[in-house]
Amino acid sequence: MAFGGKKIVIGGEEVNIPSFSKGTVWFAGILVAGLILLFTMFYKVGTDEVGVIQRFGRYTRSTQPGLHLKLPFGIHNYGFLYRKNIMIVFGSKDAGKTAFILNFIRLNMEGWKRKIQLFNVDMGAEEMRGRIERFPDTTIEQWDEYVYIEERAVNFVDFIEPDWINIVDFLEVSTDFYRIGGMIKEMLDKVTGNGILVVAVQKNKDAEYGLGGQRTIERAKLVVTLDPGIIRILVGKNWQDGIESSPKGRSWSYKLVGGTKIVNIIENTR
Repeated sequence: MAFGGKKIVIGGEEVNIPSFSKGTVWFAGILVAGLILLFTMFYKVGTDEVGVIQRFGRYTRSTQPGLHLKLPFGIHNYGFLYRKNIMIVFGSKDAGKTAFILNFIRLNMEGWKRKIQLFNVDMGAEEMRGRIERFPDTTIEQWDEYVYIEERAVNFVDFIEPDWINIVDFLEVSTDFYRIGGMIKEMLDKVTGNGILVVAVQKNKDAEYGLGGQRTIERAKLVVTLDPGIIRILVGKNWQDGIESSPKGRSWSYKLVGGTKIVNIIENTR
């Protein structure tokens, strides 16, 4: 069946309407619907707003301000990040801070296409590719398309994008650890738009803070600390809706597989 193929008169002139097959019309409809879905499935709520979620025009629920980023271990159910915020990830050796970072990217890459950059300090391209390929639900082509990964160990501040998710894994300082707080401040001051900053910092096993001490977290809104098999929220300033006590101190046990997969996750009671 074909549609169109008629003549109409506009301003005294006959205009031919081209004919379309039924299949063409269906394809065009599906394409338009897909584009509408793509541009409406991700959203941001302003710091002075509360979003209202509707389904078929009816109220479903309200949603809190923030960027609505997903975090490994379901941490986003307890705390969240606004634009211009910073999250600090402390990790001791072999605890899995890079795995945390990569899973954070994996969970958000669809909503932040080509607006995520990862500065990788201690892995070459082949090793990084090997880690990424272990994810069963993403492809290397998706990572190549959506995420900028650069081997960089210095001068991060010169490459911060104000509207992007900027990730430093990790901030390497061998002496004068007190400088770490100032380095983080310089980077965060460059995040002037809708973006955020995520910085991983080495720590000694079982230590509460990473190198640089408490100065490292002076402006942090969310801080997690990892030791082998255990992750804990050290700072959680933006509480999720419905949370009645500080997320600080919540912890999860886990097993790290292949430097990428986080399995056997158990939330511990407080």
